[in-house]
Amino acid sequence: MNIPQEKLSLVRQILADYLATPFTRSGDYRTTAKEYSAVPVFEGWTAITFLRTDGTFFNLDTEDRPGQITPENNEIWQLASLVYSSEKHPLFQQLLPKRPANARPCDSCDGEGWITPRNVVNPKRIVCGECGGVGWRALAPAP
Repeated sequence: MNIPQEKLSLVRQILADYLATPFTRSGDYRTTAKEYSAVPVFEGWTAITFLRTDGTFFNLDTEDRPGQITPENNEIWQLASLVYSSEKHPLFQQLLPKRPANARPCDSCDGEGWITPRNVVNPKRIVCGECGGVGWRALAPAP
């Protein structure tokens, strides 16, 4: 995912907000945030996904190899992480891509961006794994 250069100042602002906010989450990742100039965008069971102020993403392993940093290059996951974060911090919404004119609604989530798993005792909405939570899929440009 390519975050435009002019929007990277928003990432710096979000990081500053994160570092200035009193600790309230299940994990405190300020040391990693400061060291890598990155804000956590998704906290999963096995890793934390971060967005750096240069627009790149990485994961901090919290299970198999605690502390190991690996690049996150999956664009759908990058997008999904921003969608999750935009529910907590409104500035993340400005980092989401604009829907292209040639986009079509996502078939997997019927254009909602979120799905609710069936046959689950306490279902919770999750970001669609096909569109990354935006509700649309861009068509490839014609050759």
